[in-house]
Amino acid sequence: MISASNGLMSTIVGVAGRCEPSGNGAALSKTLNQPHSIYGDNDGNLVIADTGNHVLRWYNMATDELITIGGTGLVGNGPGVVGDGEIIVNGVSPLTVNLSQPFGVWLDKSNNIFISEGNGTAIRMINNYDKKIYTISDVSNSSDEIYPSVLFQNTGRGIYGEQNEEMNVLFIADALRNVIFSINLPFFPTLIPTATPTVYPSVTPTALPTITPSSNPTPTLLPTVLTSVPTAVQMIRTSGRVYTVAGGGTLLGASGNGGPATSAQLYVYENPSLWKDSLGTLFIAEDNNRCIRKVVNGIISTIAGICGSVGDTGDNGPATNAKIATALNLWSDGTYMYFNSNRLRKVHLSTGIITAVAGGGTVYPTSAGIPATSAKFSQSHALWGNSYALYLSDSCGMLSVRNNIIRLVLGANPDACTSTYVVGMRTYRGIPNVVTYENGTQEDRSFMYVLDFWGIFTYDLGSKTVTRIVGSKTASGTVLNGTVVTPSIYLPSTWGMFIDSNQNIFLLEKYGISYIDAVTKIYWTLGGHGQDYSNGVVVFNAKVNLAMNMFVDTNSNNDIYYIERGGLVRVVTIT
Repeated sequence: MISASNGLMSTIVGVAGRCEPSGNGAALSKTLNQPHSIYGDNDGNLVIADTGNHVLRWYNMATDELITIGGTGLVGNGPGVVGDGEIIVNGVSPLTVNLSQPFGVWLDKSNNIFISEGNGTAIRMINNYDKKIYTISDVSNSSDEIYPSVLFQNTGRGIYGEQNEEMNVLFIADALRNVIFSINLPFFPTLIPTATPTVYPSVTPTALPTITPSSNPTPTLLPTVLTSVPTAVQMIRTSGRVYTVAGGGTLLGASGNGGPATSAQLYVYENPSLWKDSLGTLFIAEDNNRCIRKVVNGIISTIAGICGSVGDTGDNGPATNAKIATALNLWSDGTYMYFNSNRLRKVHLSTGIITAVAGGGTVYPTSAGIPATSAKFSQSHALWGNSYALYLSDSCGMLSVRNNIIRLVLGANPDACTSTYVVGMRTYRGIPNVVTYENGTQEDRSFMYVLDFWGIFTYDLGSKTVTRIVGSKTASGTVLNGTVVTPSIYLPSTWGMFIDSNQNIFLLEKYGISYIDAVTKIYWTLGGHGQDYSNGVVVFNAKVNLAMNMFVDTNSNNDIYYIERGGLVRVVTIT
């Protein structure tokens, strides 16, 4: 707040540098998580969109208190639904509804609160008369001439309104299509003559968008959802407990080497990576620190790069003296630790010497192959290997490296890129391969699982065929618990994936951990949508916040390691 009398700025809500969930109480002792919008009334009170915590907060100017007035802290799950597929019911307490990244807020003259969500399609209102929440406009049912089906999704950001004696006019910013649209609403007075409000739009819990064959050839947008939870999923939900294993320093940085990993400062943003070997050593690639560190018996140290220093030097010398442009993904065969950025490099885990493997050249690889260190590639966000070859992503395809030769195995040269399924690949994991011999040539017959911006597909390295499992560039809908996944279902905000030895798929979403059963192809939420950030909490009640990458330790009961933006490494271990 800036004082009108002396122009000085002071904090009135929140604790600087902290963002964990907090309850009601003194405003300066409670924390916010990425608050994106505020709006005030005539008495100086503020409604705050606590976006990262998925709640609305009210700041009382007179008492200096911060109070939660909407949301449970659990993230909603897409257009018109919340939680595990429950439809938002009108006329209920706003504290019982799961909001999905409340992004914009506006108060009318009667202190009715209007809310837009960053990950949903509806505009909500908390009525100041009955203190209940209502869906006043679900734009997935919009009759807009330009966008007749879904007007916006995952993009409802700014909201503002104007009010006269007859109606409110809301203005909403659509961040995906770069437009501003308006909604005319009847005026909602504070005092209503009857006990039961009757002026709100009547939207029943079963109201869903109407989809006709002419507008969508596949009208089964919402597939049958199972309610019985498999034993394996239930065991993780109830027996998996979350612990911090690295990070937790008070600020972002690179300090802490030689001490407890949980006291160290890490600095990651969008493309960190994790790896754990059979000896129990945890490796952490910090993209913003430009270094790779390891945790052994709870103690952290650097194995490659100079944390906090950017460069691309030091080949054939000690890895701790080398400079790294950035480390985006890790893979190890037990002898070397490989990492990719603008080129592919490796560190010998015994000698600590770093050497170049591929990249740094001027020629883009072809399917016939060229010398690995003569090649160039870009935006390599994924890395995996097996006994046959190393595989890494490129902005338009997938490359393999074997016997110092690099080949294009999927996609196209960036100069002629028409691919719709490998652009923006985050990570991929290979399952144990079966090597056969055909015509005297060694051939890798394994599958590669690929996670891209739109979902998951498999690539058969033998037959060279691609098969979509879930999601595509044109997919829509929402994956709910108990849903059999198909390519027509959209898989949003997934930043990490791992395949276990049974081909079950573990997914790391920004705010949770999920699972696709290898046999039934059914999607289940494992946890992470809660509000408890403490050590030892059951994963189903835990909070996962802006998770970036994951590793499943198949050597120890499928413990799930994940790293969050800012630099916190946590593990879900089955007790």
